[in-house]
Amino acid sequence: MRARVDGLKNHLRAKDDELGRKSLEMEGLDRSLREAKAENKRLQDELDKGSEAKTEINRLKAEN
Repeated sequence: MRARVDGLKNHLRAKDDELGRKSLEMEGLDRSLREAKAENKRLQDELDKGSEAKTEINRLKAEN
């Protein structure tokens, strides 16, 4: 009986360790996703500014 209890404790410890690793992995993925979203927003803002500048250049050309 004692061996079975020890076996179950070891199994639970292993599962707890696995959950800890998965949690760290999820935190890393979450951080990466937030960084990627921030980079996408920065690039979209840059693209929007370029589009606005192009529109202004075309408007000025049309005036001349």
